[in-house]
Amino acid sequence: MVHEVKEPVRAKAGETEEETASGGGWRQEAYWSLGSVGAAVIQGLCVFAVAAAPIRTLLGITSVAAASGSSFLHSDAVRFTLRYVGGLLALITLYVTWNGWRLRRRPASRWRARPLSSREKRATWIGLASAAISILLIFAEIWAHKVMHP
Repeated sequence: MVHEVKEPVRAKAGETEEETASGGGWRQEAYWSLGSVGAAVIQGLCVFAVAAAPIRTLLGITSVAAASGSSFLHSDAVRFTLRYVGGLLALITLYVTWNGWRLRRRPASRWRARPLSSREKRATWIGLASAAISILLIFAEIWAHKVMHP
């Protein structure tokens, strides 16, 4: 059997033996780095475009409402509907929270009750705060509307 003897690969100027052995070098690493940076920039632009879409939609809706003098949004049918639906949902939230507390305090359910996690407590308090704020805003709207349009 005849074995071929390969000539050793010689390092180019500025390359180390490891770079020569791996066949890479700093230029190849730079190309990979530039490729990743380019992909990250494109991905960032895509994320920005997706995140900006709802903002543009909201801006468009408010612009249309302001341009039309908000006559439709300020009509009694829309105001009363939003007021009653918001109030009803706030009252339902308060009832469900109260009922949950009531059921947890019953003697029959004490043996299986486990302590609420901090996440569950936080969600309960956020629900209560949003319901209270909704009710306060409804009363503020009623008062402001009577003051502005006697």
